[in-house]
Order: sequence, then C-alpha cells, then structure tokens
Amino acid sequence: MSARRVQRSNVTDELSNIAAEIIKQLSTSKRHVTRPAASSKMEVGTFHEAVKHGDVQTVRRGLEGGLQDGFQLKDFKNHVKIGGIDQTPLHLASMFGHAEVAELLIQYGDDLEARDLIGQWTPLHLAAIYGHTLTCEVLIRSGANIMSRDRCLGTPLHKAAVHGNIGICELLIRSGADIKAQNEDGKNSLDVAFNRKTRKFLMKSAGVKPSICNLS
Repeated sequence: MSARRVQRSNVTDELSNIAAEIIKQLSTSKRHVTRPAASSKMEVGTFHEAVKHGDVQTVRRGLEGGLQDGFQLKDFKNHVKIGGIDQTPLHLASMFGHAEVAELLIQYGDDLEARDLIGQWTPLHLAAIYGHTLTCEVLIRSGANIMSRDRCLGTPLHKAAVHGNIGICELLIRSGADIKAQNEDGKNSLDVAFNRKTRKFLMKSAGVKPSICNLS
C-alpha cells in the first residue's frame, strides 16, 4: 500500500473517531439538559381562533385544560382583539354561526346576556343579524332573553327582520318575541322589515291582513 493511501486512510479513521466522539458528547449532554415543563394550558390567542373557526375539539381542550395567564371566560371582555369591541367568545361563536361551540361555551358559563361595544348587542342579536338559525335555537333554548334591547332599543326580532332572516323571525316569534315592540325611533319589526317577503311573513304572524299599500 502506498504511503499516500495509508495517509488518507489514517485521516479518514481520525475523522470518524472525532465524529463519533462529538456524537457521544452531544448524546451525553442531552441527557443532562433540564428542560422547563411544557405548559398544559392553551394560549388565549389559540383559543380565540378556535372559537372563531368553529374548532370544537380545540375549544373543548382549552375549556377543560385551562388557558394561560389564568384566563377564564369571564375575563374575555376587553381582551378579544377585534378592534377592542368587548366581545366574549360566545359573541364570536354566535356571529360566525358555530352552534356546537356556542353550546359548549354556555355549558362552561359564558354569559348569554353579555353586550359588545358596537351596538350593545348580545350573542342572540348577532346570531339574528348574521342569519344563524341553529345558533339562535341553542341560545334561546339555553335561556337567552328574546326581548333584549340593544343601543337603539332594537330586539333580536328587529335585527332578523331588517336583514330579511325569515327563519329566525319565525323562531323568535314562536318563542314569544313581540312583533309590536318598538325601537328608539318608534318602529316595530314590521316597520323595519327588509323586503316584501319578510314584511308579508311578519304581517301574517301579527294577524294583519296584507294590502298593496303596506306591502310596497
């Protein structure tokens, strides 16, 4: 074997030994590193996004395992970062129509009558505005006030009517909502109805006979 080949072999062996020693040292050091225990509590932002997107399992995990910094559902007012509008997780679930998440939040004590800073809307107002019938059913079944008033004295029925959400109008009326209740402008749900179809439904529910004039 030539001297050059022997030299190359020795270098290779030396590099292999060095690599093995480095691996050994790294392995040993890893065994002695003390790592901080991972927090089992969920970040508030993660929980907030889960509610917004209707991720039931993540929401459940956050509610069962707790949130970081000691956050509880009652602490969310003033902490939901949507322009500082003072919404609770239940407001968000209602606005985006996540009925199962809403039901879960209610079970854990979220406030059915909490009001935001936009229009002093409750979760039921928001579900009525955005047309989420199933979410409205969950809220009403859980005891939400169907005659709650917003900043302009509007009821959830006012909101459903002005947005033409007939299915929710029907649900609210069936649950006892007063069609004749007036807002601060003296208008009832029939007065603010979105279109002829909505107005016709409300008139029928109120026992008012439709005419060409009042359907225009």
